[in-house]
Amino acid sequence: MSKFIKNENTSWEIVSNKVAVKSVDLSALKYNEIRITNEVKDFFFLIDMERHERREINLHYRGIQYPCAIYLDSYEKGRGKLRWGRQFKSVFSDLVAGYFYDDGYTSNYPLLRFAKQDDMNYEISLIFIREIIENTIEIDENLLTPNDRYREIEENFMWRIETMKHHGTYCSLCGFDYIAVFGDAGKGRTQIHLKNDEIREGMQPSAEHDLRPVCANCHDILHSGVDYEELQGIIRRNREMGKYL
Repeated sequence: MSKFIKNENTSWEIVSNKVAVKSVDLSALKYNEIRITNEVKDFFFLIDMERHERREINLHYRGIQYPCAIYLDSYEKGRGKLRWGRQFKSVFSDLVAGYFYDDGYTSNYPLLRFAKQDDMNYEISLIFIREIIENTIEIDENLLTPNDRYREIEENFMWRIETMKHHGTYCSLCGFDYIAVFGDAGKGRTQIHLKNDEIREGMQPSAEHDLRPVCANCHDILHSGVDYEELQGIIRRNREMGKYL
């Protein structure tokens, strides 16, 4: 179970020892940095840093590496900041500025997901809460047959968000990235698939073990009778043979 940490300065969620997510706030957009609180200092290896030390790290977004820096701004309290440069500032601003400067008010700010590769490299992605909610069709549970109970999970925006916290936003089978192809229109379009068909009414799946993010094409094939591992094998073999890029 992930642990939610929130105070007046920041909101972090530790999903696992390899993944943490941060709710994007206006200060990140204005100052090109986020605060690393005492609660998540181990995730970013602040505990090993000396007073006034500055450590270079890399953020990886959609195959591009962006140099950033971590530094301690309060050695006594064990707090630090992660600051990025102009390259990532431009990318980040294009993706999230509208959530703070549009006329409409929203509390559903995007989540910045950090997947730790090692102490120097973090794969990042953005989970767009507002668009996930907008692109989730509300279903009438009373109309579902016993064989359709999986839809209570797959068509629930909270499970979609939780699944993407654990596994990211790309299709876990073919790697399709909606935003890379469709831009803003692709935000919140990634679906999820319940791998464990033994989940029945009233049972709670594990977002880490039972659910995976998938694109619409892969999801359609999965519900045609091909199971997850089988489709995974088909895609892998075709890629190895050069039939599928």
